[in-house]
Amino acid sequence: MKITSHWFRPLTLLTALALAACNANTPTPTRAPVATEPLPTAAAATDLPATVSPSATQALPAGTAAPAETTATVPAPPAGPVDPAAYTFAKVADGFDNPVLVTNAGDGSGRLFVVEQDGAIRIVQAGALLPDPFYDLTGQVSRSSEQGLLGLAFSPHYADDGVFFINYTDRDGNTHVDRCQVAAGDPNHGGDCATILKINQPYGNHNGGSLAFGPDGYLYVGTGDGGAGNDPDENAQDLNDLLGKLLRLDVSGAAAAYTPAAGNPFIGQAGARGEIWAYGLRNPWRFSFDRATGDLYLGDVGQNAFEEVDYQPADDAGGVNYGWPYLEGQRVNTEAQHAAPNGFSATPPLVSYAQEVGGCTVVGGYVYRGANLPELNGLYFFGDYCSGLVWTLPAATPDPAVTQWASTGISISSFGEDEAGELYLVSLGGTIYRLERAK
Repeated sequence: MKITSHWFRPLTLLTALALAACNANTPTPTRAPVATEPLPTAAAATDLPATVSPSATQALPAGTAAPAETTATVPAPPAGPVDPAAYTFAKVADGFDNPVLVTNAGDGSGRLFVVEQDGAIRIVQAGALLPDPFYDLTGQVSRSSEQGLLGLAFSPHYADDGVFFINYTDRDGNTHVDRCQVAAGDPNHGGDCATILKINQPYGNHNGGSLAFGPDGYLYVGTGDGGAGNDPDENAQDLNDLLGKLLRLDVSGAAAAYTPAAGNPFIGQAGARGEIWAYGLRNPWRFSFDRATGDLYLGDVGQNAFEEVDYQPADDAGGVNYGWPYLEGQRVNTEAQHAAPNGFSATPPLVSYAQEVGGCTVVGGYVYRGANLPELNGLYFFGDYCSGLVWTLPAATPDPAVTQWASTGISISSFGEDEAGELYLVSLGGTIYRLERAK
């Protein structure tokens, strides 16, 4: 049996009710704690149990929660089965303090930038951790629950303009997206920053935090629903509120400001914010764009029953509703403050899994497009913080078959890519790993 997968199609509330009714009496599971920091190795390929019905409420763990369009020639996905046991996640660097992201600047330097939740951005260069942070907000960010320094994205023209963006919660717990400039004459130190977007947060959790530039050159920002449980204010469905959304911003100007990106679906609509690209999200902790196709993959952390990975093809016009808080995965959320309005419909996830079989916090990953492991080209990797499991699915296929790739035994906080498209795994315990062929 496999993890539940669904291609990109509308899901009506009636359909979801029928699906939920089929899984009414699943016992509450007991979850074992995740082990800390063994070197992760790949497991034999296995399928997850079928999606089952809700379990008891489980709170998210502390510290969880990250140019013009072109037409690319997309290499074919793997032609046949790939044996996960032939690969390993090898340690690249350790000694980090609650790392939540690893990324690159796309400037040809080969450096890795590691975001620490407490507020620092560290550099790994030529395999060595540099002693001084690239940027340090320690003491200026809140660190309760899922707060902190959560996201980092470099301008698509970083080699020329030296501009990067960070996403963090201030000492009052409110979300900031800042535009920053590298220090003059010192590529290993960030300089001045200025806030371009501030979002007041009603609670301390569900802050989202992911930032990424899309193939269209616009900055995408993932925001959580504001926290508490079951989105009590229904922020995720409120088009006049930036919480529970995927935002799409034009930050191409020289000033510390933004405008809603051209073509955003709600520009000019009364009672709606022009920044919104998609809505109905609970806590989009990590998302990424396939560097070959431009397709978007987004891991949205569930409440107490289902985790999901959402998908948008590169030619999507935006305005997608993913259903939260009325739906959790494909399950009707009976704990929502209100029932869904008449005529409500939403787009189902690409894949979803029940927490009792997969863990409690999905971590969106990347489609592998590196050169070192060409046989893996076109596989999307994602995982779960609580269980330490990693799965793959073939990118952009009508009915993705999900394969368990590895049982890592670590607390996965993020995945990442280097400039060459090689895949990395981040442990909240302080270690960065790279996917490699087993020796």
